[in-house]
Amino acid sequence: MPLTNHNLCDLTETAEYLLSRSDTLIAGWSDRIEASQFIRAREDLETGEGLPGDFLTRMLEAVLTQLKRPEDYTILRRAVREGATEGLTPDAVCRFHLALKGAILDTLRGDLEESIERNEVIDKTGAMLDEMLIRFAQFTHDKRHDEVRALERGQRKVLGFDQDRLQPHLDTMNEGFTSVDNLETITTFNGEMERMTGHSRNEMVGRHVFVLYPPESVSVIRNQLSRRRRGESSTYTTHINHKDGRLIPVRVSGAPLHDQENRNIGSFAVITDISDQVLAETKLRKNNEYAAPVFSWTLR
Repeated sequence: MPLTNHNLCDLTETAEYLLSRSDTLIAGWSDRIEASQFIRAREDLETGEGLPGDFLTRMLEAVLTQLKRPEDYTILRRAVREGATEGLTPDAVCRFHLALKGAILDTLRGDLEESIERNEVIDKTGAMLDEMLIRFAQFTHDKRHDEVRALERGQRKVLGFDQDRLQPHLDTMNEGFTSVDNLETITTFNGEMERMTGHSRNEMVGRHVFVLYPPESVSVIRNQLSRRRRGESSTYTTHINHKDGRLIPVRVSGAPLHDQENRNIGSFAVITDISDQVLAETKLRKNNEYAAPVFSWTLR
C-alpha cells in the first residue's frame, strides 16, 4: 500500500502504512538491536533471559497507535501501564525506542520516492518519535517508581517488620544481610555488610547488586539470581569488593522472596566473611607441603 502524495504528511496514514510493513520494520529493528553496542537484551531485560517472542510486536503496535494520535499521550501511557514494555528496564525502553526510530525512518526513506513531501513526512515522523522518547522515559519511570514502592511494601510484609523496625534487628546479626528487588537493585544492606565492604548503607541501597562483586564473579551472580527467579535457594562461595580494592572471600546463602500472593518480589542473601577460614586453609596447605617431604624422609 504505497503512500500517495495527498496523504504523505498525514501521520494517521503514515502509521497505517507502517503497520502494513510491520514484518519489515521488526526485521530491521531486530538487526539494529543485534548490531548495537549499547543494547544488550540479556542485561537490559529484567528477567535477564532474552527478548520474549512478542515483545517487539507489542512495542511497535504501541508506537504506531500513538503515531495516529499525536495530541493524546494517554494512549502511550496506557500502553506502558498495560505491559507494552513489560520486562524492560526504563533506560532500556529509550534505547529500544531509538533503535525502532531508526528502523522506521530507514523504511520510509527506502519506500518513498525523492520529493519535498518525502522529506517532510520523514521529518514529521522523526519529530513525533522524538517526542515519544521523552514520554516513554517519563511513563516508564513513573511505572517503575510505583512498582518499586509496591515491592518495598511487599518485602516489608514478607519479613514481618517495617523498614525502621527491621534494620536494628539486621544490624545485630554477625553475618551480612542484603536483599534485592526484581531489577537486582539493593534494597537492604545491614551493619555487617558495611563493615565487610567499607561502604555505608546509604552508598549501596538503590545501586545494582553487581557493584558488590568483581567482574569475574558477575556471571556466577547472574546465574544465582536466575535461580532465585525460579524459586530456588542455594549456598556458594565467591568474593565481594571492599572499598579499598581488596577482595573478600565470602559464603553466600541466598533465597527468593515472595509476597503474600506467592509472587516473586526479589531475593535475599546471608553473607559470611570466610577470610579467616581461607587463611587457615592456606596455612594448613603450606604446612602440609612442608611436612610431606620431611615425613617421607623419616620413613626411609
